[in-house]
Amino acid sequence: MQTQNTLFENCSDTKAQPSTITMEERISEVILPSLGFSMAALVAPMLTQLSRSDDHRWLTLVCANLQAKDIAQWLKTTGVVINNLLLLTAENNEGCLNLSNKVLAAGNSHTVINWTHGIDQKAMAQLEQSASAGDCAGIIIRQRKG
Repeated sequence: MQTQNTLFENCSDTKAQPSTITMEERISEVILPSLGFSMAALVAPMLTQLSRSDDHRWLTLVCANLQAKDIAQWLKTTGVVINNLLLLTAENNEGCLNLSNKVLAAGNSHTVINWTHGIDQKAMAQLEQSASAGDCAGIIIRQRKG
């Protein structure tokens, strides 16, 4: 019986490249069930690690103006290296996505994190394109919908 490996063209070749995984995807999405526990248990360690990156570019967070004060206060309690972090704000979700695209494309950040209420496929494709242009990564953080 012959089995087919869909991930690698030749398993015996140690230099085999994945053939069905797109390696150019740069945007990840984190969907949290709630903001309280999930922020402390999942997001804080991730941000702490990213803020201690050897990459000398910024870790950038983009959020709505209404969230900024709470996020800034929360960040001070997490162990995130604040000196390596930029917190940018916009008026609304659309403004946050536009700002995230600009920051990703500029390439001055190693990672751009966007707190949002949701994102459609078109916006995700634009973020992917911007991240590729800026040679950086992006993370979308949102709360699960009802």
